[in-house]
Amino acid sequence: MTDADAHIRFVQAWHGALNLGDLDRLVTLMHDDVAFAGPRGEGHGAAEVREWAERSGIRLEPDQWFARDDWVVTSQRARWPTPKPAA
Repeated sequence: MTDADAHIRFVQAWHGALNLGDLDRLVTLMHDDVAFAGPRGEGHGAAEVREWAERSGIRLEPDQWFARDDWVVTSQRARWPTPKPAA
């Protein structure tokens, strides 16, 4: 197994934890100093990623992987839960 393969497996584990809703595991797979950004803003810290994952209910389905040295980039499809209709 190459270093790139090991890094890809690590990122796959992160996606697996997110998609299973295993937020405790998700947090262990991130550095506390993680930064993130998206179309609705940005944040900083593993605790904020956890809150975002819990609040949004997002699921990410990776479809392409690119790895080199310590870097892994993936394209992915995002799904959010369908909002419940107002009563």
